[in-house]
Amino acid sequence: MCFLLYNVLSFYRLFQTYDFDSDGRISIYDLKMALEVQHGRTYDVDNTRGEDYSLLVKWIRQRDTTNTGYVNYDDFVKHYTTPSSRGVL
Repeated sequence: MCFLLYNVLSFYRLFQTYDFDSDGRISIYDLKMALEVQHGRTYDVDNTRGEDYSLLVKWIRQRDTTNTGYVNYDDFVKHYTTPSSRGVL
């Protein structure tokens, strides 16, 4: 029971790291901000033909099971708990 609770809290904390504006979903701009803080570099998402934009959109699409353009908490957990779809942030 404690192990399960620990995993749920860990996923939630990790999700909050990427939900930069705390609205309950990860947008491309949330992801941009979170990665800039983590990696100390700027990501250009205004250039929709650029490599940064493509990379972040791909990250969102791989996790967005409802095709909303956002990753909600359920999408996030599903992605990282399904063996065939695990990925690196």
